[in-house]
Amino acid sequence: CHDLARELETQLEDALSSGRTVIFKDMAWSIQIFCVDLLRRWKTKFNIKFIYLIRHPLAQFASLERAVAMERLLQRFSDETLDDLASMKCYEPTWNMYSLFGGKIIIAEDLQSDPAAVIRDAYGYAGLEFQERYLKYESLSTKGIPDDWVFWQHWYVDCFNATSIRKGVTDIASIQINNPEDKAGIEESLVFYNLFLAIKDS
Repeated sequence: CHDLARELETQLEDALSSGRTVIFKDMAWSIQIFCVDLLRRWKTKFNIKFIYLIRHPLAQFASLERAVAMERLLQRFSDETLDDLASMKCYEPTWNMYSLFGGKIIIAEDLQSDPAAVIRDAYGYAGLEFQERYLKYESLSTKGIPDDWVFWQHWYVDCFNATSIRKGVTDIASIQINNPEDKAGIEESLVFYNLFLAIKDS
């Protein structure tokens, strides 16, 4: 892990010193658990900015439930790993990361309802120029950059064949969660989701 961190840091330094923009995407709850010290150093060293995409817990739990069920059928991971993933608490670690580093909060439901405005605002926060063409999906495989996320296509079944970002609405009220443990997790997660909402709207 330390060797990988040093390698990433060297690549970041090389890229930034050559004037390139670097975008690093990962799950905030995972980064917060495993990489806090590294991020502290990077924030000081590179003045990095953080953007958090926060989804309503009901939608997040339902989506995770479907994806984990598919993974069990594919048998690519052990049952122990999938049990850990299914029980993972995402919202509190993400809130802890925001408390440490600050940043910009994007509510997934806002992104759905007005993708152009939300993405434009996010680009502005990051200091990047926004263009309307960014709302169209273009595979990077034709440019020699593999679409590695295809490995996880059943996690993104609703957007895998999409060609653009379109307006939409998640009907939160229609989502049914039957697992009692998930229901308890949703109640706990809603506390942090509402904290993110309050800051975003302030």
